[in-house]
Amino acid sequence: MEIKIIQAPPQKLKAKPTDETKLGFGKIFTDHMFTMTYKEGQGWHNAVIEPYRPLQLDPTAMCFHYGQEIFEGLKAYRGKDGAIFLFRPTENIKRMNTSQKGSACRQWMRKFFWKLSKNLLFWTRNGFPAAREHLYTSVRP
Repeated sequence: MEIKIIQAPPQKLKAKPTDETKLGFGKIFTDHMFTMTYKEGQGWHNAVIEPYRPLQLDPTAMCFHYGQEIFEGLKAYRGKDGAIFLFRPTENIKRMNTSQKGSACRQWMRKFFWKLSKNLLFWTRNGFPAAREHLYTSVRP
C-alpha cells in the first residue's frame, strides 16, 4: 500500500521549542499527522501523511455510540548520534493488533506499520528534541 505525502507549507510549520527543559506531554504537536480509511470489502486504504489539522467526525461515528476505540502509544527518541529510534515497535504493533481483534476492528499489516512508522518519523523529525536521558516523543496511531 502506498502512503500519500502532503507536506505542510512553510508558513504552516509550528515554531519549535527553544527551551527543551519546558517540554510537556500533550503541549507540543507535530506539523504532520497520519490518516487512513477502512471500508468493508475494500479494507484499509487511502493512507496519507498530511499537515496537522483538527479531525472531523460524523456525529453517528461508532466511537460515540459504542465507545469503540483503540489507544496505543509508541515512543520515539533521538539518539546521541542524532538518529531517531522507536522504543519496542514490534511489541507496539502486537498490542495494537490484539486490541483491534478484541474490538472487532481489522488488524494492521505489520509490514505496512513499519513503512508508516519510517515515513511519519521522517516527516516529523524536525520536531524531535535533542538527545537527553528520559526524553522521548509519543507517537499516537
